Parts: sequence; structure tokens; C-alpha cells
Amino acid sequence: DYNHERPHQSLNYQTPMAYAA
Repeated sequence: DYNHERPHQSLNYQTPMAYAA
């Protein structure tokens, strides 16, 4: 999951789509 690679973005932890946006 992108979240796991970007733990600094706790805000988007539940929204992996945010990275794709």
C-alpha cells in the first residue's frame, strides 16, 4: 500500500487514492 511507503502522510493513511490524485 502507498500508505505504508508514505507513513509521514498520516492524514491520507486511510485514503491511498490521495497519492494517485
